[in-house]
Amino acid sequence: MADNIDNVLYLVVLPMIHLGTNNFGLTESFLTLLPTKEFATEFFDDEVQGYVKTFENRQKYLTGAHVTGYKIDLVPTESGRVIVRVVQYVQR
Repeated sequence: MADNIDNVLYLVVLPMIHLGTNNFGLTESFLTLLPTKEFATEFFDDEVQGYVKTFENRQKYLTGAHVTGYKIDLVPTESGRVIVRVVQYVQR
């Protein structure tokens, strides 16, 4: 029988500035998932769906091997913004 394991992760937007010799100063933002709520990006209501849609559209590239899928929950914060909680379903 397969054991299901759930990893609870949080969506984070990281601004990046390149310091290398080829693209010095190039600025980008990266989406990633981290296992701690303290680093979760707090989104405003009018922007969160865009980030969630981007993640949903790329899930297929993050699924495979032991990772079988994802579930996304929007969690309100005390500040009136929203964090994105992502359950990553993993199977042995």
